[in-house]
Amino acid sequence: MACGEIGFLGNQLRLLQPTKGYRPGMDALLLSAFAPILPEERLLDAGTGTGTLLLCLNKRMPQGLRFGVGVDIQTDMVALARQNFILNNAPHLSSLVAKMPMLPFKGPCFDHIVTNPPYSDLQTQQGSPVQQKSLSHQGTGVSLVAWFIALAKILSAKGKLSCIIPAAKLPAVFQGLSMMNGFKILPVMTKPDQPINRFLVTCQKGVKAAPIFYHPLILENRLGQPTLQIQQLSRGEQILSFI
Repeated sequence: MACGEIGFLGNQLRLLQPTKGYRPGMDALLLSAFAPILPEERLLDAGTGTGTLLLCLNKRMPQGLRFGVGVDIQTDMVALARQNFILNNAPHLSSLVAKMPMLPFKGPCFDHIVTNPPYSDLQTQQGSPVQQKSLSHQGTGVSLVAWFIALAKILSAKGKLSCIIPAAKLPAVFQGLSMMNGFKILPVMTKPDQPINRFLVTCQKGVKAAPIFYHPLILENRLGQPTLQIQQLSRGEQILSFI
């Protein structure tokens, strides 16, 4: 697989990425700024790809994450994630090959799970011509509901889950995470007055709290230029701290 190196998070990170197929982008950036991670939490990234999200979250912590592991179905992506962890001086991060929903973990063992899950089932959508991109966007036939059910089972008693999801898939979040409460939901739209196209969601086990919907996050102005907030997020200068 042909790879090249890019800078990410205002060049704070060096990332090896496939020259064709999946590339890190706005979803990883937004989720890393949104997820209310604590440095001492045992963290899982489900669908880690090349490890970009874990590295962004690690960079957020002054002393880095205590423990972080990523899982992905694609062997090539897991190998790249491991190289990226070494490249960015993060040997405490790791990645494993695993297929949802049969994860290699027993019982509740994570304090926080982050995930940018596949958009839809391969059974119902025509895939991208590039395999890595197709698997990243559409998964391997596992429903989103099954995806979230499997993740909820390995969360600790007060564990949290944070995700980014296409707007049309929000019902699958509530269905798959029916054992969770305390939902905080941030709508995302590309430009002002355009429809909401994504949701950032975080929730927690073992709490009693009504859902909170925040005012939408807008990525671009009407000229198609990134907003000041998005520019700051892209450079790692800000997080979505109202969560």
